[in-house]
Amino acid sequence: MLTSLSSEKCAFIQTGINPANTAVFSKPVELHIWKLTTLHANQIDYGLFSDAEMQRSTQIKNTKARQLHDSSRFLMRKLFASYLSVEPGLLAFEKNAAGKPFLLEAGHLEYNLTHSGNNMYLAVSNQGMVGIDLESIRHEVDWLKIARRVLDEDTVNAIQSHTDPQQEFTRQWTLFEARQKLLGVGIFGQSAETSPVLSHCYINSWQPDRNSWLSVAWTNPLLPDKLSCYEITE
Repeated sequence: MLTSLSSEKCAFIQTGINPANTAVFSKPVELHIWKLTTLHANQIDYGLFSDAEMQRSTQIKNTKARQLHDSSRFLMRKLFASYLSVEPGLLAFEKNAAGKPFLLEAGHLEYNLTHSGNNMYLAVSNQGMVGIDLESIRHEVDWLKIARRVLDEDTVNAIQSHTDPQQEFTRQWTLFEARQKLLGVGIFGQSAETSPVLSHCYINSWQPDRNSWLSVAWTNPLLPDKLSCYEITE
């Protein structure tokens, strides 16, 4: 069963790079959405990085891609350290059999990261698996070819009959990707529609700006009244 959260656009509360007063769970069931900022190298404490994170950073040749990677790793360490009340340098990341990253000794904390262009969003839950996907609207993409290859027939028909098929394709694609990322599988992995894990999947999508769509999927039967959304600013 796919149930929508509030369809209202997530209103982001701005906070600084040190989010200790915000990155906490005050209720038994919460889902937080974070808009991460891109940091300069002198704002990042590389001493917190693991050997694997540093190795990955040095392997990325594209300056912008390396900046996104380093910013996201540093900010996730700061956020998760606050949520879990531990030192950020002690956090250990692993991947499950399907390749989905997770935190060791994180209790019930689940997270998922997405980025498109220069924008990054992080979903964090204290109860239930979560997936999030951000996509820019790309008019050069042959959306019908992709939709027919990956999406189900009803979704393809809905896109074709929409007044703005390109917009609707991008929205539907983020919904699909969010559910697949929740499961930790690729686009050709097990469909979220048939997975017993997603017998109750709450999902929401909105436009952070006029050129992109953001969707989040969450497996928790206890739905909050609204999402808690935060934006890290420099």
